[in-house]
Amino acid sequence: MPALPRRHALAAISQRELQIANTYRPYYALTLVLGLMNIVIYFMISVTFASTRPSGIGDAPSFFAFAAVGLILSSILYLGINGLAQRVQEEQLTGSLEALMTEPVRAGELAIGIAGVSVAIAFCRAALFLVFAVLVLSLPLENANPLGAALIAVAVVPSYMAIGIGVGAIVLLIPRSSGVAGVGALGLALLSGAVFPVTVLPPFLEQISSVLPTFYAFDGMRAALFEGGDWGVPVLILLGSGAVLLPLSLAAFGASLRRLRVRGTIGER
Repeated sequence: MPALPRRHALAAISQRELQIANTYRPYYALTLVLGLMNIVIYFMISVTFASTRPSGIGDAPSFFAFAAVGLILSSILYLGINGLAQRVQEEQLTGSLEALMTEPVRAGELAIGIAGVSVAIAFCRAALFLVFAVLVLSLPLENANPLGAALIAVAVVPSYMAIGIGVGAIVLLIPRSSGVAGVGALGLALLSGAVFPVTVLPPFLEQISSVLPTFYAFDGMRAALFEGGDWGVPVLILLGSGAVLLPLSLAAFGASLRRLRVRGTIGER
């Protein structure tokens, strides 16, 4: 079991990551614009086929409402996973990862510090997406349960961080593999019903989706925002998933770093 992270080490790593993220402001601005455009595209698709209500969208009042929640949560998933993978790859390419490992910093602290900042930035961007969808595209939230939505948002953090750290462990070992993060995030989003109901998937894929924490994140958030209830079970499942997956992913990240040390290739990519 990985040791609990030390507060001062997490603070130092997080501060360092925020300073680095501040130099990427044009990149984050561009991803914000692209995300807004993506939401508008699904809004126009929903308007085009407004006369037909798709089956399997549950209590979502429209296809746009169904897809908007999936897109917003998927944006957190993508930036949370891809952000850590890219940062790990950058640290290796610049040689700063090797320098970091000479400092009194544990592997778990490094992983949580980097992943935590990526997820925090992703949540800020997702909040802007939601505000845009509500104010500009009239996403209906009259039946929303703010407490339920907030609890889903909190409960999803450990699972999303665990997935990102797990992918980071793979990126450490495989040269030039940061693209795995994007593919993994997209695959999880599609299998979890981000923009279409999982009932349209082949039966074996639908069974896989039922064990993914991302499925319960999407399902629970839709229930909280459009129905006002039925979000309690998804919260518990997400918390349980995070409690299992986060220690495993931290152990995998630490194992990857130890393997690089043994091979003497921690700074070679």
